[in-house]
Amino acid sequence: MSGGSWAELVPQPDSDWLLKAADALYDSVYELCQVYELGVLNGDLVLIEIVARTAVQVLAASEVKGTSASLGIWMAKGLQRARSRLGFRVFSNGAVVNRGAISGTNLNWHDEDIAQVGTTAFDVPVGAIVQRIASYGDHAHDVQWRANGSTFQNPRTAILAMVDPGQQLLRGYFQPDVPLKGKAANDFETAVGWLLWSLRFSPATFGTHAKTRDTLDIVAVSRPTPPALASFATGTRTCTRATPLGQYVPEAGLPNLESPLPCSGSTRTLACVGNDAPRKTPKDAASAWVVSHYCNTVAG
Repeated sequence: MSGGSWAELVPQPDSDWLLKAADALYDSVYELCQVYELGVLNGDLVLIEIVARTAVQVLAASEVKGTSASLGIWMAKGLQRARSRLGFRVFSNGAVVNRGAISGTNLNWHDEDIAQVGTTAFDVPVGAIVQRIASYGDHAHDVQWRANGSTFQNPRTAILAMVDPGQQLLRGYFQPDVPLKGKAANDFETAVGWLLWSLRFSPATFGTHAKTRDTLDIVAVSRPTPPALASFATGTRTCTRATPLGQYVPEAGLPNLESPLPCSGSTRTLACVGNDAPRKTPKDAASAWVVSHYCNTVAG
């Protein structure tokens, strides 16, 4: 539905300048609309849109776990189950490995408050991504994607598996005698670098080289913008090693460096630069896993 001209209600450029001078300032009316999710001002007329939810949807509770995909369709009562259909495509290693559609007559149905729900399940490869399409009367109404959040196909891990089958080298490097000395220390730092690289960090190793051994051992940068940065240091001069980086990072315009996190039974530490104020552990799930794995390995 359309109404009168919004330019009469919000004259420009006067309104933008008033917003710039406000206590809680905004750059323009367009930014104000974005912040309050009012949509984009199109044309010169006031518009009111009322959008009804589709009566046929992919079931929100659909999920992919391990090698099993449990999918479903949510449909308003009164609609004919036989006219519904649940289509799917299964992606593995970047390619479609299975596609098809399941008729409503072959789904397992039960009634809920205002809807009827049809479900099914089938096998998928580990780490697969499944696209689901809910249709009714030969018309597609809803499209959703599902994947196992705890298992993703990682080509970097596959490369490590080729270099180190069974992770025997990695396990040996991660479980040396403490305190670390000589080659054992280099092996340990190499294993940390491998682990960070497999988790899509970009690590730079300094501790295994004689001329940079007294600085940080490893600095790893993640892909988000601004990047998260993790630095590892081993040995007795851990705290002093973190200091130069802690002084440099703010000067470079990056977020503040966290205080080193001591690991039980060792002087090894980990310090992280996150996307906000200093915190106890990294926000990024991969970073948190590295912290946990790194500390637990040293303590264990």
